[in-house]
Amino acid sequence: MSQVLVLLLAACFLAEASEDKPVRPVDPCSPEEVLPGASAPLFCSGADCEGQFQCSGDAGCTRVLILAASVSCSGRHALLSRDLRRGLTLWAARVNLGPKVIRGPSGERILVHLRLEDDGSQIENVRRIYAGFGETTGGDRPFALVGPFSSDLSQVAAEATAGTGLLLVLPAASAPAIFRQGFDHIVGLLASATSYMSDALHRLWLRGARSVVLASGDGEFANAVCEGAAAVAGKLGLT
Repeated sequence: MSQVLVLLLAACFLAEASEDKPVRPVDPCSPEEVLPGASAPLFCSGADCEGQFQCSGDAGCTRVLILAASVSCSGRHALLSRDLRRGLTLWAARVNLGPKVIRGPSGERILVHLRLEDDGSQIENVRRIYAGFGETTGGDRPFALVGPFSSDLSQVAAEATAGTGLLLVLPAASAPAIFRQGFDHIVGLLASATSYMSDALHRLWLRGARSVVLASGDGEFANAVCEGAAAVAGKLGLT
């Protein structure tokens, strides 16, 4: 996921490195812990702060990517959301502290500032948080967003940020319906849920199985997995 995000965020808001109001990213699930990474200046204090300033290769400027996301510190998605949160922090640490400095097209160093907020696995919290991200202006405005865990919450995040001009990367949305609604600002990183059972069913067929029983849980993701499995079973002649 780290390489994908770096490529997606190759163009970004340009801010001159500053010591004014440095902010270290804080983990909302463990407030006493500071996320790995260098302090990120969130406010431009130099000339041409609207993004017109261009660094030369040896100017020593820093381009800060403010990446915002909601994570679930509690509720039904807390366990798997923790893995998503850890993945983001590891990626940020690699960008900010890794042995290889990442530079932009003008030679400026690129750093990442993570802004994470707790959604408690609740739909209305996700709607409020992502709407807030989209309404933020000035130096605090995120350059891009990462969606929450689960297809259902990702759907809400996509709706809340439509028309804001912010890229929304969805690392945990595998239900295909969200990608059929005309959103032009979302990018998915997972395979479609409709393909999850394809290999397993094909192996069963090779082993001589000629019938299969499918059971689905509640929710868009579970339904998509079951619908995809039923389609594959039909093609294989499984009854």
